[in-house]
Amino acid sequence: MVRGIPVDPTLVSVVFKLFSEKNKNLSAVGRVMGNDHKWVKNVIENYDPETKKRKVVKPKGRSRITSGERDAEMLVLVQAKRELSAAKIAVEAGLAHRTLLNRLREFKTRRSDAVLDELT
Repeated sequence: MVRGIPVDPTLVSVVFKLFSEKNKNLSAVGRVMGNDHKWVKNVIENYDPETKKRKVVKPKGRSRITSGERDAEMLVLVQAKRELSAAKIAVEAGLAHRTLLNRLREFKTRRSDAVLDELT
């Protein structure tokens, strides 16, 4: 099973049939299928036995700490107080300093006085 390339549904059904109905272990199923036990384990974990399609997996990692409204408030605050340091703006916005810098980079904004009225 190559990452990103789905396994044929007939192969998935054979794997589930051998594993659950015939009570074969992962290595035995792998030998029958011509793959190793890790491939069989991945098929069993990542595919639904009824539909023979990949399960929808929730993305890994932390969820975003700020919402769209909070990001908009932060941008207004940054635009109004350009002369302050990022650390002071972060304190006023109630965000971590790194979070503020990440959002500024994400939105491609600048805090410098050299930029005209509009954030670029």
